Amino acid sequence: MKIRKILTVSLLLILFSSSNMVFGKKGRDYRNKKYSNEVCKDLYHGVLRTLAVAGKSWKEQKWKKADLETQTAKNYSTVYATFCKDK
Repeated sequence: MKIRKILTVSLLLILFSSSNMVFGKKGRDYRNKKYSNEVCKDLYHGVLRTLAVAGKSWKEQKWKKADLETQTAKNYSTVYATFCKDK
């Protein structure tokens, strides 16, 4: 449970710290904006950690938790693909 809280907080911090790039004064046209290498790296590792937690939950037969973690990883993977895929 403690790991999940840490993952959630770290992923939220990554997104909120980068939101100025998307929603700032010039950030309305997000299609040409990319996150920095550091943010992309953190996001990538966050997805991997979330999938590891999902795998552990699956082995423990905690189906709802595994599903939640998998969906979270999927959503963050979409963000990664949108803002980091060319990095």
